[in-house]
Parts: sequence; C-alpha cells; structure tokens
Amino acid sequence: MRQNDKENPFIHLFQTAFGYYLYDVNTNQIIKIKQDTYERLSNQEKGYKTDTNEEIEILYENGYLKNNKVQNVNHPYTELLPYALETKIHILILQVTQNCNLRCDYCLYSGKYNTRSHQNKRMNFSVAKEAIDFLKEHSKEKRKVYIAFYGGEPLLEFELIKKCVTYAENIMKDKEIEYSMTTNGTLLSPVVIEYLKKYKFKITVSLDGPKEVQDRSRRFANSDKGSFDVIIENLKYFRKRYPRFYNENVGFNSVISTEYNFLCSDNYFKEDELFKNSKFVLSGISESFSKSKVLVSSRYVEEEQYEIFKLFLSLFSRIDKKEVSLLLTEYLRHLINFKQKLENGMRNELPITGHRSGPCIPGITRLFVNAEGDFFPCEKVSELSKSCKIGTLKEGFWRGKVENLLNIEKITHDECCNCWVYSECTNCARHCDDCIAHDRKNILDTCKQVRNSVEETFKDYTVLKELGYDFCIKSEEDILNSTEKEEINAPILAIGNFWIDAQNESLKVAELICDQMAKIGYRVAILLEEELIENVPSFSNNILNINKRIKKCEIEENPDLIIVVVPGNIVEVSDKLCGDSGTYLYMLSQSISIDSMIVNIPYFTELLQESQNVNNEIERIVGIKAYINVLPKYLDIAVSEEEGRADYLTLSTNFIIDKINKIDDERLYCSDDYESLSSLTMQIIDELSSYAGNNEVQEINNIVIEDVEEKVMEIIKQIGEKDCAIDCLKNESLFGEKIKMRARDMLVVFFELEKQFDICFTEDDIKDYTFVSIEKISACIKKHLNK
Repeated sequence: MRQNDKENPFIHLFQTAFGYYLYDVNTNQIIKIKQDTYERLSNQEKGYKTDTNEEIEILYENGYLKNNKVQNVNHPYTELLPYALETKIHILILQVTQNCNLRCDYCLYSGKYNTRSHQNKRMNFSVAKEAIDFLKEHSKEKRKVYIAFYGGEPLLEFELIKKCVTYAENIMKDKEIEYSMTTNGTLLSPVVIEYLKKYKFKITVSLDGPKEVQDRSRRFANSDKGSFDVIIENLKYFRKRYPRFYNENVGFNSVISTEYNFLCSDNYFKEDELFKNSKFVLSGISESFSKSKVLVSSRYVEEEQYEIFKLFLSLFSRIDKKEVSLLLTEYLRHLINFKQKLENGMRNELPITGHRSGPCIPGITRLFVNAEGDFFPCEKVSELSKSCKIGTLKEGFWRGKVENLLNIEKITHDECCNCWVYSECTNCARHCDDCIAHDRKNILDTCKQVRNSVEETFKDYTVLKELGYDFCIKSEEDILNSTEKEEINAPILAIGNFWIDAQNESLKVAELICDQMAKIGYRVAILLEEELIENVPSFSNNILNINKRIKKCEIEENPDLIIVVVPGNIVEVSDKLCGDSGTYLYMLSQSISIDSMIVNIPYFTELLQESQNVNNEIERIVGIKAYINVLPKYLDIAVSEEEGRADYLTLSTNFIIDKINKIDDERLYCSDDYESLSSLTMQIIDELSSYAGNNEVQEINNIVIEDVEEKVMEIIKQIGEKDCAIDCLKNESLFGEKIKMRARDMLVVFFELEKQFDICFTEDDIKDYTFVSIEKISACIKKHLNK
C-alpha cells in the first residue's frame, strides 16, 4: 500500500447550501466535512502549509485523503479485446446513406462544421450484407443483437432497409434482433409505418418544438419550406393507427438552440397530446468541430434552471409530474445513474495501472459502419478522423487502432492523472478530428466544461440527498410486474361504510375532502372499487393487485394523499343484510398500510352512543382509530330485510349536527355540514403532517407584512450566498445573469421559506417561471399570510 501525503491529498472540495464537502478521488466517495476542515484542506490545495484538526486526522485514519495517482495507462479491458472483438459485437449501426432531404442549420454535416458534408453516397446492398455477415460472425456469445439504420436520412433508402431486415432475419434465426433508426420523420408514410410496426422498430424522431422553432432550423433541401407540418401529420397518423406501439416505441430527440428560449419548445411538448407518453432526449448544439461559437442567451438559462427547479420539486411530490419538463427527465436518470456509479465505484485507492473514465470499448459498445464499409466506434465521431477509423469490412478490425482509442488517456496522461474528475470524466474519441496532431488539443479544450458539468452533478446530488431524496427508483414496468408488494410512500386515507349500500356516500365524501384539500394546495388522488378489485379466485392475488394499482396511481399522479374508497361494508347488519362483512377492508389492510380512515355510518341512536365500539371494530381490522362520518340517513332494518336491500330515510343535516353535539366524542363528524367537513379535513391534514418530513416549524410571532421582503432576501443571501446587492434586484429573476442562482439553491430556499413563514406554496404559485424573483416570491408569501 502506498503512503499518504498529508500535504497534497488527491481531493476536490465544493460547497452547497447544506455545507462543505470533499470528493475523495482515491476512494471515489463524497464526504461532508466541517467548515474548519474545508478551509484547512483548501489552503493545502493552494500550497499553504496548514495544521490538521481532529476531523482531518480521523479522515486519514479511515483511509481517506491519500495522494495516490495512476502512474501507468492501460485500460483494464485491453487484454480482453482480442477475444471480445471476435465474439461480443452486438450493436451494428449502418449508415445507409450520407444524403438527407432536410438541411438543418446545426447538423454536423451542414457545412458549418469541420466534418464531412451531405453527399449522394449510399450504402449498396452488398456492403450492408457484408456488414450483417460480420455481425453474425462476431456475435457468437450474444443471444440478442441490435441493428440500427442511420443517415443522413435513413428512410431515403427504405428499400435497402427492407432488404437488410429480410437478410438478417434469414441468417440469424437463432438470435433475437432489435431494429432501430433515427429519422427526421418526413418520410413516415403509412407504408413505412406498417413495416416499422411489423418488425417492432425502436424509432427516434428528430423534432425541436412547435412550428416556429422546427421550421427555423429544419427546412427541406433546396427550399425554404419548413418540415413541421409534414412531420406532425405523419405522427398523428402513426399514433392514431397504432397508439400502443407509438407510445412504447417512438421517442424524440430535440435539439434546442441555447441562443433562443427554452420554454417555447418545452411547453409545446408538455401540452400537446401527441407527446403525452413520449420519451425525450435533449441535445444541445454541438461545439465539437464547429466553425463558430455557440451562443447561450440569458433567457434560455433562466427558463432551463426554472424547469430543473420544478423537476426537483416533483421528486418531493410538490408539483404534479405532468408539469415537469419532458426535455429534462433525462437529467434525473443521469443523477440516478451517477449515484449508482458512485456506489459501484467505491474502492480503497486508485490502482497504479489503470485508465480514466470516458471512452467506450470501440466496436464492442457499438460498431458504426459507414456507406463505404469503414469502421468507426460510433456515429458521433468525425468520419474524417484518422484516429477514429478502426477498420474496414475487407480487413476487419485494426486492433492497434481499437486499442489506441480504448487507451485514449495516453494522449493526455500528464493532465489526466492529476485531474480530480479522473473517475467521472466523459471525454472520449468524439473530440478527435482529421489530424492526429490536433487530438491532444481538442481533448484538453473540453476539460473545463467536463469539470464544471461534474461539479454541478456533485452539488445537485448532495443537495437532493440532504433533503431526503433516495434516488432508488425502479421503472414503472418493473414495479407493476414484480410479484412482491411495493411500499407506498404517499399517505393513505381509506373511506368505508359501516353498513351496506352506501357506496355512493363514500365517493361523495372522498370528493368533498379532495376539494377541501385542493383549495390549500394538496394534490389528492381517488381510487374507486372498479380500479382496485379484480374477480380472481386467489385471495393473495387480490391483495397483490390492490397494492400494484395503488402504487401505479402513486407513480402516475404523484399525489400528496391517496384516498381509497373501500368496497362493501365493515360489519353485517343482520343475517339477511350481511354484505361482505369487512372482507374488502381486510384485503386493503393486508395490501398497504392505511394511515387514516373515515367510516360512514347512518343515523342510529344506539350506534351513535356506542361510537367507541365502532372504532374498536375498525382498530381490530386495520390497526388504527377512525373518524366517524354520520350520514343524514336513517336505516330501517325491518323494511331493508323485507326488501333485501338497504332502505334509508333522509334526514336534515342540522338534525345530525345537533345529535353529534350531544355526544362526547371528538371523532364524530358530518361531511354534509361545511364547518364539520372543514374541521374533519384539518384533522386529517394534522394527522398526516408527519409525511411532509416531520420538521418543526419555526414560529413567526407578530410578523409584519412589510418585513416579508427583507426576510426573503436574508434567506436568499444565507442559502444562495450571493455577494451581489440583491436588494437592488428585487424584480430580477434569481436565475438571471445578474444573480445566477442554481435550481438546487432555489429548492433549498423554497423549503426554507415555507418553514420560516409557516406556509405551503401551491402549484398555481410556482407554475410560472416569473415566480423566482424576490418581488414575486414576497407577494406570494404575503398572499398566504393574509389568508
């Protein structure tokens, strides 16, 4: 084991609104530290000799703060390459044409980049056939392979694609084949769509936004005509003809120009039904090989940060997922993957011999074959690059070139081995151009951007983690298809009936509670009998089904509260009016944890006087006490038994309230009375308040409305640590170029404001991105305080 160097630990320091942190490069861990420790280590980084403190000594004792660095470059997969290149190829990307029917301003082949331009070169079938043969011969240890069609615009060569699919199906009957393509969508005719559906293609359509955005940059070749109208008509037909296939197999890639605004495209995709269940990948305009600098407008940054802020709020159920940007969901997946990578990458120290992160395994991760039959590691690299060409169909892989790209760190090892991003770097071969001598400069030119991006990830991750987000998200499909019950995070309020034939009353009460809670900013979901119970013979299967349906509701609606309307009745009235005698309530209690319950009972003198016995029965079944909601109805048991169904006599609400007031039981209510309903709703909110984090609210005594702005600025300065004179920028966006607050800081400010002022912001408050100015936030707080 190599020795520690207490003068120069290999670390990176950063801070957030929650405190000070170090990223220990050797162990690949993020550790929260005290301010004094942060300052001492910071001085060490700057070259000053500094004494240690107790925390630093403890860090040393636990194996942190080592100075070890990788000395020899050799990717751990290098020795496996000869075997893998022979048997593990499984993703083949065929460039069926270098031509396109559109001319997009920011396309890598538009002539505005130092790469190839659009040409009439097309892949002939003999080349395609040879490439598919190559895939077959070099995928012997793979049961599933992927064939993707790329351009230019691949559907210009639809007939060639059909020949390729037929050939692949014929020669690889023993393998599962998944087909995919990236298309501009203009050639998705009914005939093409039928074919893609038949072979279950995964399709990525390039679409940037509404008509004015799409047509600004994506126009037909030799014409000023935009492409939007044609694409949308094709997509509408596609969705109408095969709605399920469209939802599951069609995704979108959006290139959003940072020179303009963000919300124009974002709002369009959120609001149009055509994209309701679609997956999006957001791409920026590439700067690699660009002949001009990519501009970023202040408005774009403001709007993007605000949408990230809303994305973060949705993780804590503070905003409906329907309000979250479709273009930014990929960033959440990035954070979840980062957390997983951090955990999987834990180690004692860096190895003596190794390689930084970043490069894929050329040919193995994917193999791109261009129209002429040349090999490249992927479709994103420059086809003019001498470094990136790794073989041909005639000669196979040039193993030396593959090994060089895999060990790309050798070009910049002196810089890489001393860089704190060593294990988180994303630099790869796509930065290599047509001249090997330029590769070093091109790679190093991107380093600052990579470091900034990784630090932003570190900060977002630590803030979300400090706020309690666990990043443990399974896909909806995995959750719903598993054979185990899922934990329900949202609190559950069950509403059931003590006696039979009162189902409509339960729904009515649920809707009244929902309306009351919506007025104060709560999102409530209601689940009915038909959404819960299936006619299956297995009792255990019904329990599992109920659990899955409630979990599905939680995933899709992200509510603050789920109200479950319990089918049937809890007790039998008589031998002739037994109903289900609490079977459904028991099943519900076995499928989830019920947090609160309302039981509807009709008026019956003896029953009211024995309300405690009613509660005891509920507690016996589900383990909690219930609120008793007395219905203004009298059940005539004799008539009901005679007719075989419940016979109710309608009473007045005042009559019921008068009877309730004469009984000493604080859990008796009547939802037909507004005051009683409001009291019941607040009782439920108080009971379930622990689900908001169980934080103690700091009491604000005798708050003066005029002082709100000062308090808001104080919190922003404290959390955002802004040195600028924000008191002169009250109407400026906190995300704007003058204040430059990040989404994570605004998230902390948001929760701190609620805590300090004892308020709850609603979705309506925060839907508009103009919310994030001191002036607007203060006005919003005053509105809540005045209530």
